[in-house]
Amino acid sequence: MPFGEVYGPNLTILQEWSDEEIENAIRYGIHPTGEPLLPPMPYEAYAGMADADMEAIIAYLRSLEPVENEVPAALLVDNLTRADIRSVPDLAELPTDPILGPAEDATPEELGEYLVRNVATCIKCHGSLNEDGTLDVEGPLVAQAIIYTDFGEVDGMPTITQQALSAWSTEDLVNYIGYREGGRVFFMPMHAYRYMTDADLEAIAAFLKSDANAE
Repeated sequence: MPFGEVYGPNLTILQEWSDEEIENAIRYGIHPTGEPLLPPMPYEAYAGMADADMEAIIAYLRSLEPVENEVPAALLVDNLTRADIRSVPDLAELPTDPILGPAEDATPEELGEYLVRNVATCIKCHGSLNEDGTLDVEGPLVAQAIIYTDFGEVDGMPTITQQALSAWSTEDLVNYIGYREGGRVFFMPMHAYRYMTDADLEAIAAFLKSDANAE
């Protein structure tokens, strides 16, 4: 990352965190101490995750057997602090209405858009950015983000708008995203997506090929 090195935390040792603290960490990037958690976590996207999905994630995290694993502290450059890198929202000013996600009678396109933007977070690599460099959760999927890896910066992620995928069939997209056929693709998290149901993958494909995903 341009501000230093950040290491993913150990998620098996959250037993002392409350459900609300875990949710605030996922949705808003806030540590129970009030300190900001650092990118590359896509907090902006997870802020729109349905309450039911958030509850399921918290239940899963609580089911994990604790594993002792010392994670290195973040190494920030130029004497930066966490507060210099990002600020956290005032929880008292956040909406309190339930986040329901797609309705039971949602179309495949509507479900697919929710999965792309708020669950599978395809927008983290393939989405667009606001003027301040933050993730534009509702923006077009034109791959403006720069991905930072151990082997350098990657800014060549493909655009995945309707126009860019016009030659792809639903079957092509399901097989590609869900790792149903073929080999691995550079930086694509197929190790995770391969466990998605065909129905969810088909919904994602439906959204990607729909007018709602046009530039």
